[in-house]
Amino acid sequence: LNNTFRNCSKSTMPGPIDVEPDANAFHIARNIHICDNRIESYSGGQGISVTTHNIALTSPLFGLKIKDNYITGATKAFGTAILCRTAETISSSTVPMGIEISGNEVIDSGSVLIQPFWAIGVRDCRIKNNTFRGGTAAALGDETDADVLSYDVDIENNMFYRNGNVSGAINISSTNNLRILRNTIDSPNAGASTIGLRFVGSGVTTVSDNVSIIGNTFIKGASQTISVGVSEHTLNPATNTSYGNRVVGGSLIDQFRASDLGDADITKEVVLVDDFVSRSLSSDWTGRVGTDGQCVTPTIVAIANGAVRLTAGDDAAASMAANGCQMEGNLNWAPNNLNLSIAFRVKVNAITDVCMFVGFTDQISALEMPVTLGASDALTSNATDATGVLFDTAADTDEWCLVGVASNVDATLQFAGVAPTAGTYETWRIDITNGEVATFSRNGTVVGTAMTGAVGNFVDLAPVVAVFSRTTATRLLDVDYIRIHQRR
Repeated sequence: LNNTFRNCSKSTMPGPIDVEPDANAFHIARNIHICDNRIESYSGGQGISVTTHNIALTSPLFGLKIKDNYITGATKAFGTAILCRTAETISSSTVPMGIEISGNEVIDSGSVLIQPFWAIGVRDCRIKNNTFRGGTAAALGDETDADVLSYDVDIENNMFYRNGNVSGAINISSTNNLRILRNTIDSPNAGASTIGLRFVGSGVTTVSDNVSIIGNTFIKGASQTISVGVSEHTLNPATNTSYGNRVVGGSLIDQFRASDLGDADITKEVVLVDDFVSRSLSSDWTGRVGTDGQCVTPTIVAIANGAVRLTAGDDAAASMAANGCQMEGNLNWAPNNLNLSIAFRVKVNAITDVCMFVGFTDQISALEMPVTLGASDALTSNATDATGVLFDTAADTDEWCLVGVASNVDATLQFAGVAPTAGTYETWRIDITNGEVATFSRNGTVVGTAMTGAVGNFVDLAPVVAVFSRTTATRLLDVDYIRIHQRR
């Protein structure tokens, strides 16, 4: 944290920051945080390198965070600014690694073969909010080996400025469950490339499945004719999504849509977004309240950016039946449809004597707190299938708790190590695979470990927000927005 590196590492060495616990399969690489550093000149092959590529580890890499670093001044003619590589054989059963590469600024200083990043053999990797200026193409996977797979990767809200090679700003090889969201790709290869980004193989045919390319901006370079290219790469038309992308400065051919999406006019993703800016609650939602007269049905609050407020009662019974307030959607969502994800931004006015839950549940016919906690942190599941984040002061541990129940079998709960702050918004996201596995993120950072048995795979689920007061004072839970998406 907070180091400055100048003139570091010989040209034959990896680079200023090099983590390689890969001499033995029993080595451990967990919760490595490389944050807020400045690398101002380096001669090695990488600026920041975390790699276990020599051997598959018994306990694979987990909890890597490379965040808010500044990297420039590469003097070697080739290399990578940020490298993350494992030797794991990645599949849908691989435990998510919780990798975050975010908020970094990488500036090439003339070494045109420096990659902004290269991620290989990863699962659950978030590359977001970075700025990459100059250099060659960023890379995901190994274009020379179709069997080297990555899984569950998000490339989101990044700026790619004039970096790239003949294949564009990003070269993508075999990757499943890939989301490329809201990036800006400006004049790849200083305007010389004909392509924005490319799904590519080199002497082999690489393969990807379940790819979403949504909301990106392509600023056309002088020689550019293609936004998304496909070469020596097989994609699955039945699982791909592409919409909301735009081109600035002309028109470009999208080979992903034309060749690999099937009918490009049919959106293959179901999305619900509510910012709660209307005058009354949308018909997408149903409100329920308990018997206490102080309970108020979920109500739109006329404030900047909009919100919906759930008001819990103040009856001495201190139960959901008396003091509860609930807002649920419809049973439209199922993990087996792939890529089920929910994000929500919430705040509560007080963090004493309160129980609140946000996530998915399996019923929409009654007022019900899906899950509660009690003394000794004992969990009680009222729902048969549900997963979400719970805060319940009846527990001994007053922290956010990650919970799940599948077919009446409780998943192992996980405390997040943090409690809400009264009156302060925070953003949670839950991603659920069709293997009953859920991962949780708070304010953009993965929390806990992947939860197995989080919720039934073939159960129709509804989004739900629920709160009740455990005292004789009301509690107010505000929801700024909810966003849900899944494959059709």
